[in-house]
This record gives sequence, structure tokens and C-alpha cells, in this order.
Amino acid sequence: MNINIKRELLLPALQRANNVIERRQTIPILSNVLIKCDAQRMSVTASDTEVEVVSFVDLGSTAKKEVALPARKLFDICRELPEKVDIKLELLSDKAKIKSGRSRFTLAISSGTEFPYIGEFDVLHSVNVSANEMKGLIEKTDFAMASQDVRHYLNGLLLEFAPNSIRTVATDGHRLALMEKDKKSDVKSKAQVIIPRKGILEISRLLAGRNKNEEVVLEIGANHLRLSANDASLTTKLLEGNFPDYSKVIPDEGESPIIVDRDTLKGGINRASVLSSDRNPLIRMAFTKGLLTLSGNNHEQEEAVEEIEVEYNGQEMEVGFNVSYLLDILSVIPDPQVRIDINSPDSSCLITNPDKPEIQYVVMPMRI
Repeated sequence: MNINIKRELLLPALQRANNVIERRQTIPILSNVLIKCDAQRMSVTASDTEVEVVSFVDLGSTAKKEVALPARKLFDICRELPEKVDIKLELLSDKAKIKSGRSRFTLAISSGTEFPYIGEFDVLHSVNVSANEMKGLIEKTDFAMASQDVRHYLNGLLLEFAPNSIRTVATDGHRLALMEKDKKSDVKSKAQVIIPRKGILEISRLLAGRNKNEEVVLEIGANHLRLSANDASLTTKLLEGNFPDYSKVIPDEGESPIIVDRDTLKGGINRASVLSSDRNPLIRMAFTKGLLTLSGNNHEQEEAVEEIEVEYNGQEMEVGFNVSYLLDILSVIPDPQVRIDINSPDSSCLITNPDKPEIQYVVMPMRI
């Protein structure tokens, strides 16, 4: 069987596949991509048994074929070929011949019947969202996911559906990020699933560069979630366990909020943290009426101090925070103004946009 395809059509599919495939495989067949031709299109599938990505490419042939090819080698070949060239892929019984211009390659192939699929699953809920909406829900919250936490359910992103909304929540126990969008779904009351870190990473890659109005479909089963776009789909296993009741850790808005320019605060924190200790990335925030004083120091008694004008009429207080946590939040807040609510030096801090209450961030203080 011969397949003629443009390099620019095949390369993105192979890139998605290689993102999923683990470098070190205990199951040899999983180092391959499954090439399947049927009904005038070709699918390129890769899996690590936890995450599966399938890319679709239109072809002019109706011949049927299913083979497994070495993923990394095939990707490297296509990547090194000149741009906008035609690739001829000849699939034989025991090998694949690749031709493009004066270039010739021969690869060993495996039977496609050995390739493990995650397979179909019973869809319990389905919701249609735009690629831009889904991308925003992830980008505004995924940085707060835990990494290799013994509480495995924190090593992922909570996706929560209600009849008229969709929400993402992430926490590592020290900070929390939440974003909500108005979106109708077929959920009768409320449903929650936890998408693992790798699943979130691959979904973000799948959504990157897409038309912001392109519609994607989320299908949720008991143990799996599938996201389907125009030319690809991704299926990921879900994490087991109960996500913490995050509503209990979100503090109420105070009577004396701090309103500050986002970029001014971010710049001040960056400068004040220059002399913070690497082992203890603490920054002190001292609030007085109309003024925020940021300071950082280290074990060598060096210190940096930065003063910023803010809108604040509450009591004087001094609070310590992890520098990285604050900068992560300020890097994803979309609006130029930030609202900070702190009720006491020992209580958690609520950071929001004054005009976007659907985005909320919580940071626990550090001991000064």
C-alpha cells in the first residue's frame, strides 16, 4: 500500500504522538505509532496506556492498512526533510519505505494488532466548549497542581461541571487556583473529575495554536475523559480519589481590600526578591494606608526594599509569602488591576480581579 502525503500534514501528527510516548518503555510496542488507513483518511495513534492521542489526516485512498512504526525515527525523518515536500510511504508486510525527493529510508514495522488501545468508554456527560475557553480554564489554574504529592488526587486538575457552568480547580496544599465559565452541559446537578498532570499537559498542547472559536467536545466517563477537536482527539485516564472541599479554604472578601496595579506589583516583587534566600524564598509585605512595602533578605543580612502605592485603608499588618506563588498568580491574571484580601497576618490571602470574580487565587502565608 502506498500513501502520498504532504510533510506539513504528517509532521504535526507525529509531534503530538511523540509528546505522549515515554522515552523509556517497558512495553516495546508503545515506542511505536499506529498508522491506520481507512475511509479516505489516515489516523496516527500514540499511547502510554494512561494518555492516548489520535490525529487524523485526509487521504485520497480508500485502501485499508494498519501497521505500527517506530515513532521517534519516523518523526526525525519527517522533521529533517525540507519544508513543503511530498512524502511517499510504502507499507509492505515487514518494512516501510519512505521516499521524498532523492531521500530514501527503510523502517521496520510491527503488526498493528498488538497495539494497545485505551478503547471506547460509556459517556456519562458531554459538553461543547470553544478551544479558547478550554485553554483559558487550564492556563489560569494548572500551575497550582501538585507534583508527585503522596495525595495523588492533588497531582491533577479538578474539572467540575454544573448545569450552567464549568470550573477548573488546582491546589498543592499551599495555594489554590479557581476559574469558572458560564457553560451549559447535560449535567443534572454537579459532576467532578480529576485529570492527571500529563493529561492536562497534552490537552494544552492539543489546544495550542487553534482558532479560538473552534469548538471542542469533552466527553466524560467513569474512568476516562476524551477531548475531540477537528483533526485530533485525546483520551486520558482520570485520577481516583476525592478532591478536597476547596470552598472551605477560600476566604471571604474583607472590608478593606488592597487594590494595586498588576504590573507594578509584579515588578516590585521581582526586585524585592533579588536578595531573598534561595532556600527560603520569602517576601515580606507590610501594608499601611495607601502604601505597600515589599522586602526580601538572606542569611548574609543583605536586604532589598520596594515601596508601592496602593489603595488600602485598613489596619497595618505584615505578612510573609512564597515569592514564586505570588509571581505565578500575577503571570496569569488577565486584567491590569489586582484585588488582595487579607483579614489577618495568619490567614490565607485571596487574590482576584476586581471585575472578574470568576477567577480566584488563594495563597497560604509563610511564617516570618
